[in-house]
Amino acid sequence: MSIRYSLTRVLKASASALFWTICSVGWPGVSEAAVDSLPYVDLRTYGVKANDPASNTSNTSAVKQALSDFASTGAELHFPSGTIFLDQDTVASPSSFKNSITVLGHDLVLSGEGMFATTLVAQGAGSTIPSQGWCLIEVANGAKRVEIKDLALKQGTITNPPDQDHGHVLQISNTNSSSPTQDIYIHDVFFGAAIGDGIRLVGNPPSSLVDTVRILNLTMHTGGHPSFPLGSRSGISFQRGYNGLKLVVFISTDQRTRRLTLSRPGTCNRLTSTFTTGSSIMRWGALSLRRASTGRRVGRRLPSAHKYIT
Repeated sequence: MSIRYSLTRVLKASASALFWTICSVGWPGVSEAAVDSLPYVDLRTYGVKANDPASNTSNTSAVKQALSDFASTGAELHFPSGTIFLDQDTVASPSSFKNSITVLGHDLVLSGEGMFATTLVAQGAGSTIPSQGWCLIEVANGAKRVEIKDLALKQGTITNPPDQDHGHVLQISNTNSSSPTQDIYIHDVFFGAAIGDGIRLVGNPPSSLVDTVRILNLTMHTGGHPSFPLGSRSGISFQRGYNGLKLVVFISTDQRTRRLTLSRPGTCNRLTSTFTTGSSIMRWGALSLRRASTGRRVGRRLPSAHKYIT
C-alpha cells in the first residue's frame, strides 16, 4: 500500500480543503496538519491494471477494497494513466443499481492523470434483466464531500446492457437516507459514450435529498455507444429531490449531450449555471430542457444565472 506526500499533493489538498471550507463556513483557514495527514493512494498498489480488458473484474474488486480501507478518511484514490476497465459489482447499491464503483462514505477524492490521460470504462457481461441498473460510478445515500476529477468516464462493451433508464455514467443519488448526499464536486472530467445519462441527479423527496453539487470544466460527447447508436438519453438528467446545483463551463460536442432533462422541475431549488456549448456561452434558456416523462420542452425559460426553478 503506497501513501505518498509531495508538494503538489499538499497544494492540491490545500486548494480542495479551502474550497470546501469557503463553501461551508467562510474563511477560517486551512490546517496544515490536516492537509499533511491526507493519504494519497496509488491504486496500482491494489492491483489496478490499465489497458487490460481482462482485468475488469479484478479492477472492480481492487477499487472496492481501497474504498473500504480508506472510507471517510479524506484519501485521494488515484488511477494511473491509460484505460481502466471495470466490471459490474455483484452487490447492489441502496438504489438497487449494481455499479462498477459505489461511494457511500464521506471525504474522498477519485482522481486520474487528466481527463484525456486516464479513462474509466464500464465493461462486462451485464444482466439479462434490462432494468437492472449499472452506473460506472454512483455517489449514494448520504455521501458527503466527494470529489471526482481529472478523469474520462464512459460505458464500453456490455454484452447485456441495461436500458436507457438504468444505465448511466455517473449517478448522484439518495434513496432513503435522511442525511443528504451533499457537497459533491466534479471537475475537469470528460464524459464519453453513455447508454442513459452522462450525469443523473436523483433524490427521494421530501426527506432524502441531493444537496450542493458543483460541476466545473465538464466536457461531454456521450453519443456513439454501440448498443444505442442513436445516442444517450441525455447529457445531464435532473430527476427529483435535488437542491443547490452549480454547473460552470459545460462543453458539449454532440446534439443529444446538450439536452438537460428535468423530470420533475418542482422538486428542485437553486440552479446556478454558466454553460459553454461549442463556442457559445449559454444560459438555461438557451439549452434544451425537457421533461423525462414526455420528452417535451420545459416551458420555463431562465435567461440568466442565479434563478430558481420552483
